Amino acid sequence: MLVAEVMKCIEVRNLRVSYDGLSWVLEDVDLEIACGELVIVASRSGGGKTTLLRSLAGLIPWFYPCKVQGSVRVLDTDVLRTRPDKLLGYVGFVSQNPSTQLVAPTVLDEVREVLLNVGYSYGEATRRTEEILTDFGLQDYRDQEPWRLSLGLQQKLAIAAALALDPPVLLLDEPFAYLDPGEVKHLTNLLSLLKKRGCLLYTSDAADELDGVDLGGRRI
Repeated sequence: MLVAEVMKCIEVRNLRVSYDGLSWVLEDVDLEIACGELVIVASRSGGGKTTLLRSLAGLIPWFYPCKVQGSVRVLDTDVLRTRPDKLLGYVGFVSQNPSTQLVAPTVLDEVREVLLNVGYSYGEATRRTEEILTDFGLQDYRDQEPWRLSLGLQQKLAIAAALALDPPVLLLDEPFAYLDPGEVKHLTNLLSLLKKRGCLLYTSDAADELDGVDLGGRRI
């Protein structure tokens, strides 16, 4: 599927999600995001931002048992009824706690394994991984264990791994939460380039002061 063939990267209609079957975390959510658009979902903690991203990433209801109503289409695919592995390469997702996504023994392996799993040769996967680590300023940590990194570096590594396959849709849950001012500026510059290739959606706590973040986009 080519992104250019799909005018709407994301289309959500009447989405309702309940984890306990009694109260709705999300209720009657409607959302359209065009390809090439950047959207910031801003609300205070507990407002359902993470649940929205889980829904868009195809993790709900597959990994988070819950009651779901409505329709969620990403690149014209019904993600509520599509196994998450079928979205590999189309949707990149980084959770609010990056350490939960880091499972490889080294920083290099964390990114390289993504490429090996989809058929890259070992040499090509290594070459591409070295490029990604350089882009993210992680090349000096290539042989370190991910769990030993600072939270800010873990966040950058999780995003680097999510981008390994160049997905046209990138979903980031509070990506600036653990970054220092220098890292915020670096990631902002990277995301400015990425939003031109597809669709970028990230969440932000409304109480946060995101100094140095100037990505433009639409706030909802």
